[in-house]
Amino acid sequence: MGSLGSVGDGVELKGVLYSIITLALIAPVVMLALFYAQYSAVESRFLVAGVVGEELANYAESIDADFPRALYVSSYAAVVACVNHAVSGSEVDDAAARIGELAVNGSFDGVPSEIMGGSQTNNTLSAWVERLEEKGGAYGLAVDANLDYYNATPLNHRYLLVNANISVNASSPGYGIGFVRVYSAQAVVDLEGLEDPLLPLRTMGAAQRAMHFNTTNVWGVAAFDDAAQNGWYWPSAEGASFLDRLEGRDYTSERYAAQSDQVIGIQSIVDVGYLVGQELPADLNKSVVDNLYFNNTAPSAWSVAGSGLWWAWLDTETAQALGVELEN
Repeated sequence: MGSLGSVGDGVELKGVLYSIITLALIAPVVMLALFYAQYSAVESRFLVAGVVGEELANYAESIDADFPRALYVSSYAAVVACVNHAVSGSEVDDAAARIGELAVNGSFDGVPSEIMGGSQTNNTLSAWVERLEEKGGAYGLAVDANLDYYNATPLNHRYLLVNANISVNASSPGYGIGFVRVYSAQAVVDLEGLEDPLLPLRTMGAAQRAMHFNTTNVWGVAAFDDAAQNGWYWPSAEGASFLDRLEGRDYTSERYAAQSDQVIGIQSIVDVGYLVGQELPADLNKSVVDNLYFNNTAPSAWSVAGSGLWWAWLDTETAQALGVELEN
């Protein structure tokens, strides 16, 4: 019986030894599995964070690309809307401010503009900023964007320069990454082909003409007649700038002149023959450059020698500037 007890004890001892060995073998495997699971979770989170970071970078770059385009579209539409107001026969009280209001909010003196999208204001910078926030949401980002600055100034006689700033705070709440940035953009609005505001303002909306800018100097009687018949516009320090024309002036104001180091004034020839043909009020024997024709204190004028236009009269100073002779 004693020998059987020894055999049983030996078997139990071997079982314990086998269990210890098994645990010793299994424990590293379990620890490795747990470590791998933890590492995989960290690696997965790291990879996702990398993807989110890339999406943030793409979003930031898209704003860089889209902002100048949005600024141009809204500004051009705003200029057209402002001209439309003047063409109807009403002077603009502050052209630069109204262009800004139209571009940003889609309204003229608080009244929604149909050109800017009416009550929807689809063409405005404010609408674009809202879409910018919605676009960020599509990326899974929380975005707060604000338009901080907008300004329109004359670049020269033919172009307006617009500048704007927006601030963007974009973040990914789940991963604690994001960016805060101020974007600046510029756009240039070409006035070619737009209506001249001064002509309808001075004819109670009866006469209208698009502005087409001459690419060469108006010099000599042939060039003068060509400019008169084709309605050319050319740069002149004596003429009114586009923004001044919107406000009803026939000269360039100090305010707008100080905003550019180039000539911003424009001159053109009033087609008196057209006014007469349309049975509109017309002043004969008066200098026909627009800044003087629409001025009540214009200097004396004489007929342009050699011109084929019976109504072509100029003052001495303008005649010298355009290289034509007068029959005086």
